[in-house]
Formats: sequence, structure tokens, C-alpha cells
Amino acid sequence: MLTKDKIIAISLFLTSYRHIHKLLKINTLKQQKAIFFQLNLFFFKKKGNN
Repeated sequence: MLTKDKIIAISLFLTSYRHIHKLLKINTLKQQKAIFFQLNLFFFKKKGNN
């Protein structure tokens, strides 16, 4: 059975998920490429240290 707390938690999760999704949509492709590029650099640096 769903308790009041569970219902509140689920609704909060869904609203925050939608909010994050909107933020991701707002980001331009340039920003996404830049973030992806930085992530790649970060992972390559980590691999290099090993």
C-alpha cells in the first residue's frame, strides 16, 4: 500500500526529474559537446595516471 510519505516522495522525484530534463533540453548542443569533451579529458587523465 502507498502511504502518504511514499506518495510525496514519488511526486517529488517526478517533479525533480522533469526539472532536470528541462534543464538538459535548455542546454545547447555546444554546451553538451563542451561538457562531453571535458569528461573525455578527465577520463583520459585518469587512465594516464595508471
